Amino acid sequence: MTLGGRLNDVDLRALLQTLAVNQSAGKLALTRREGHALLVFRRGRIIYAATSSARETFGSILLLRGVITEEDLAEALERQHAGPGSRRLGRVLVEMGKVDEAALREVMKQQTREVLQELLAWRTGFYKFEPLDVSPEGEVEVDVKDFVVPEGFTAQEVLLAAGAPASHRDMPPSPRLTPPKGTPLISLGAIASEVPSPPFTAEITLRLMRYASQILNRGVLFLVRPDEVRGMGQFGISLPGRFAAEAVRDTAIPLAEPSVFRDVVERRETWRGPLEPTPWNRHLVERLGGQAPSEAVVVPMVVGDAVRVVFYGDNLPDGREVGPLDALEYAVGEAALAMERTLVESREKSLGERKRQR
Repeated sequence: MTLGGRLNDVDLRALLQTLAVNQSAGKLALTRREGHALLVFRRGRIIYAATSSARETFGSILLLRGVITEEDLAEALERQHAGPGSRRLGRVLVEMGKVDEAALREVMKQQTREVLQELLAWRTGFYKFEPLDVSPEGEVEVDVKDFVVPEGFTAQEVLLAAGAPASHRDMPPSPRLTPPKGTPLISLGAIASEVPSPPFTAEITLRLMRYASQILNRGVLFLVRPDEVRGMGQFGISLPGRFAAEAVRDTAIPLAEPSVFRDVVERRETWRGPLEPTPWNRHLVERLGGQAPSEAVVVPMVVGDAVRVVFYGDNLPDGREVGPLDALEYAVGEAALAMERTLVESREKSLGERKRQR
């Protein structure tokens, strides 16, 4: 039985909990004018989550959140590409002794939670749940393979972490949504190819952050989502009593309100100067330590026809003058081209996967 309708008429939290309670299997597709998203369930547990907005790849998340160092990542990537066959980056890092299984699962859960936080903010659009028998094989072919969780996460796990109201934490059972008997198995790779979003790879992250740190004292990368920009990584930020990576990750600025980010995303042009005292600019200052810089720069990364990532930098703590930005803009442009090439390759791979499935 297929289930569908308008997001305006359904509580998405309740829908997710219903799918979990009834151990449903299949794909939940959500669409609206600004983009689309996909959740895949097996036995009521979320094993894959993605949106068409820009996303971080596994190595980028581990690096930018301080789980591993640049040296760890470089060595792991070299081992991954040099070894025979296709190995997951997370598995290589475990073999190196740089991370453990608990850390990997926590990063995966965080990524799933962030996808759901984005989706729970959607107020318009459409949803459709299609029961499917998802094959346990072939998952290594998925572009975001390090976020394929064999045992999955329950909707309750991620909803509680995302701050769901108590009224949605325990939903009564309803008719179970499972594929009819005899339904052929479908690979997760074939399903996931429906959402080919541009991945911000670890290699791109390394190059850009290294270069920016030579020009500016502090810097933060923000992912651009349909409704907000959200911090993903930093250098030079120092916060007494708190990890800077964690504070940056929890920093979100809405694009509907006046801020330096809204201006840059709308105009697709680099901005520099003192921050205007708007409420959300002040919020940014507070999140990054409370001291307003005398000069800041914001550079958009345009991929395709949209700004996907924004780089913020400033001259704190010494207040020295920021020099010419031509080289930094060039570095961001190079990163955008690399990101676009990765996206094209991902789409070509997805197309090939679809052809093989036919």
